[in-house]
Amino acid sequence: MLDAEARHLTRFIHLFWGRRGVSFPVPKYPLVTPSVLVESFEFASSVTSSINADIDPIVKKYIVRQGTQIYLQMLLADNFMHADLHPGNILLRSESMPPQLVLVDAGMVAQLVKDEQENFIGLFQAIGAGNGEQAAGHLLNFTKEQTCSDRESFVKDMEELFRRRCRGYHTGVDIGEVVRGCLNVVREHRVRVDANYATLLVNVLCIEGLGRQLMPEYNILDAARPMLEAHRLLGTRALAYMMPLWSLYAAAVDQLLWWEHCLWKRVHI
Repeated sequence: MLDAEARHLTRFIHLFWGRRGVSFPVPKYPLVTPSVLVESFEFASSVTSSINADIDPIVKKYIVRQGTQIYLQMLLADNFMHADLHPGNILLRSESMPPQLVLVDAGMVAQLVKDEQENFIGLFQAIGAGNGEQAAGHLLNFTKEQTCSDRESFVKDMEELFRRRCRGYHTGVDIGEVVRGCLNVVREHRVRVDANYATLLVNVLCIEGLGRQLMPEYNILDAARPMLEAHRLLGTRALAYMMPLWSLYAAAVDQLLWWEHCLWKRVHI
């Protein structure tokens, strides 16, 4: 229903208030019904056009950094996630100073209950720690009706995967490769994964793939460490209370770095 999408957009706008690096189309009430949605026109281009474009590397880094922070805020603080974050739904307003990401098509969202959130976030904390056994435990909890018949073998294969590909933070972990490896082990052992988790894992792969194309040297796992550690220490509720201050701080830092970059370019022209 399109009125549900309008409510989602309104909530996203509220949750990301103060973040100049991201915006959403604005529903135009009262022109909203279950079958009609009128929203603001966003003057922006698809972020995929930036992949092969001859644009400044600082802009590409900014895009990847913003995308990572947006996803982490949705997951760790808001528990209200855009569930269709493929590159076609991410636009770039490059004329803004600094550039701005515009997220569209918010008809699909995901919210996790407490146990689901702890399991999903726990998987990424286990990846950050390079702990295959913990990661296997969280994956086995991705459904209440698990069909895996040989859990011990599954755990051993996950430990072997992590031994080869995932040593934790600051070891050059390719999180996309690790997630795809986890999914291969899940498939081989017929581990059941509920739809909510599957949707969010696909989102991770989309964001990681876009980041790798824009800036291959940018490590998303390492960039996510501060917020993952903050969530581990504080929990969702405390992190959510802190998020407005964090957003204002991040926006100020982004603005400062952007203007510093612009000044550097002007001096060196």
